[in-house]
Amino acid sequence: MNNSKLQKPLDTVTFLRIRKWYILAFAGIALTIICAQILIQNHLNSQLNDSRVINVAGRQRAYSQKLVKEVLLLKETPNTDDEQHLISELKKTVSVWKASHQGLQSGDESLHLPEENDTEILALFQALEPHHSAMVTAVDHLIAFEAENNSITAEILTTVTITLLDHERRFLLLMDTIVNKYDERSKAQLQNLKRKEYLLLAFSLLILLLEMLFIFRPLSIQIRKTISNLMRSQLKSDTHAKEIEQLFIEK
Repeated sequence: MNNSKLQKPLDTVTFLRIRKWYILAFAGIALTIICAQILIQNHLNSQLNDSRVINVAGRQRAYSQKLVKEVLLLKETPNTDDEQHLISELKKTVSVWKASHQGLQSGDESLHLPEENDTEILALFQALEPHHSAMVTAVDHLIAFEAENNSITAEILTTVTITLLDHERRFLLLMDTIVNKYDERSKAQLQNLKRKEYLLLAFSLLILLLEMLFIFRPLSIQIRKTISNLMRSQLKSDTHAKEIEQLFIEK
């Protein structure tokens, strides 16, 4: 069998080569789009977590001040009808305060808080722990004393108030630092996403440039050659037709 019959026509070879480049280019662009969407969705999920964490951490400062305020109100209204209401509010405040404090470190599904893995933030919580623990212990002691005796003495209130005031300022300063660290981490993640988006954009533009160089340019050259060959073939065909017509006339 003739070797020329085993070879593919030039137009078929060209078509297969261009199709291969097209598939690779589209696959590269599709992969870029998928990667971009994965990065964006992951960042959005992370932002939701960060927003929740920052919100809860910010409220910890408010709860510490609310705790002190409620104890001070108890000092101002001892053995009155408002005492039970204040004790009830104090129990709710310290319960939420303790749960949020633990959830920010170990995670809490009910509060939608993820487990904290940042060593720097965990170190700040460790420094915060003595102040938080002292305030919680003092309030728990106050609540337990009231439950056992159905009343609160001035001595207990004075002791608890002094403990809260001694630790509140340090607690607020450290909690401010923790909230700022959360905010810095969120901003750093956003900047990291921007860098990755720029890299994906550069990759997409590179694919488009390669498409122009290895697909569209060769294709345009091939089309121009094909059109030129068709025009020459048409010209030869017209010339042969005229020659045949002239022969018929002469005959």
